[in-house]
Amino acid sequence: MFHIIEMDTWKRAPIFRHFIEEVRNVIAVTATVDVTGLRARCKRDGLRFYPVFLYVISRAVNRQPELRMGWDAQGNVGIWDAVSPAYVVFHEQDKLITHMSTAYTSDFDAFYTAVIQTMAEHEQVRGFGHAPLPPNHFDASLVPWLDYQALNLHVFDAGNYLAPVITGGKYTEREGRWCMPLSIQIHHAAADGYHVSRFFADVQQEIDWLTPQS
Repeated sequence: MFHIIEMDTWKRAPIFRHFIEEVRNVIAVTATVDVTGLRARCKRDGLRFYPVFLYVISRAVNRQPELRMGWDAQGNVGIWDAVSPAYVVFHEQDKLITHMSTAYTSDFDAFYTAVIQTMAEHEQVRGFGHAPLPPNHFDASLVPWLDYQALNLHVFDAGNYLAPVITGGKYTEREGRWCMPLSIQIHHAAADGYHVSRFFADVQQEIDWLTPQS
């Protein structure tokens, strides 16, 4: 469900209007997250890392209403009850990508199974636009070949794209821990530095929650 924001009573309305009407800009932050527990969970249960990664970031995104903002068909700004990942899958055999989406659910097993099924259904599909995306989506991808320090992916639309764009990189071992660069890019009208900082904290908390107990 989409909830229209009443601009006349919304406390953040002046900030939103400033960054939509006067100084349109995107916050882009890369930080390192500890994926030791995530990697351990995948190894223990024979899980694929990418679907588990999508679950973790989906949980973190859905925690904050600021990361669930968007527009309806009439041009009203509002907040979705929940948002789902629209993500890119790389095909090793031809080095091409496929864009797809899986509906979010907080149930780990159900979401993981649905992502695996979505990937299987699109195994022979390439590119974008082969299926309509839900309006309540955010963007996600994984670049498992590169341990980077910063990333910027500019969305050249009218300057009002509110959904977060989240990218993960290659995880590497550092002093016995496995660390991964994680990037989030989001319109400043939707979120401030606090919300971005909280996103990274929420991701780490979700990873720790999934960590197998010895």
